Amino acid sequence: LHLLLPCIRETPAEGGGFFLGKEELVILNSWVQEFFYNLNDSIKAFFIL
Repeated sequence: LHLLLPCIRETPAEGGGFFLGKEELVILNSWVQEFFYNLNDSIKAFFIL
């Protein structure tokens, strides 16, 4: 994930390219957050059992 950030920053902000990159990053970030929340819930459920 950290390797992708410089590539996105270096892309030219012409047209909608910059916004597309930013949007993709937001989608990716929300997916990662959701994954970790689900993982956290699974771990909590496991410890309760």
